[in-house]
Amino acid sequence: MRKGLTRIKQFVMLDKRADRPASLLAKQEAEQHSIASTFVPNKSTTDPKANLASQKCRERNGASYLLQLSEEISMANLNTYCKKTKVILEENTTRAKGSSNIWSCRLIYKSVARTVSAEASSLSKKRAKRMAALDLLKAIKLSIENIS
Repeated sequence: MRKGLTRIKQFVMLDKRADRPASLLAKQEAEQHSIASTFVPNKSTTDPKANLASQKCRERNGASYLLQLSEEISMANLNTYCKKTKVILEENTTRAKGSSNIWSCRLIYKSVARTVSAEASSLSKKRAKRMAALDLLKAIKLSIENIS
């Protein structure tokens, strides 16, 4: 068993009744043990088409966070949108090449439905990040509108 995984086995046994003999209960218990012993929690059993459809649905449902476009709330909206769509936002913030006082921030939104990125620069790290977030929200919105 991999580190960090805990296997919990839990079975419910019902009392014998006229319409449910002990032999049937024993057979069902054996089936449950068989299923539990072959269960792999990290194995993906979803259909890629169904996974894509689910992602597109999550992205459409979170679209309200793409409507309120302002720099002041851009990071909050982007973080909430990523949480609702189950996407981990990739961020790379560095000092711009050749300059010691300009920050550059690149944000990447990568899901099974789309990959969208945006980059912005500013004198402050915080503002570069907010501007990149605003541009990324606009790009995601445009991407959804063009595909849907």
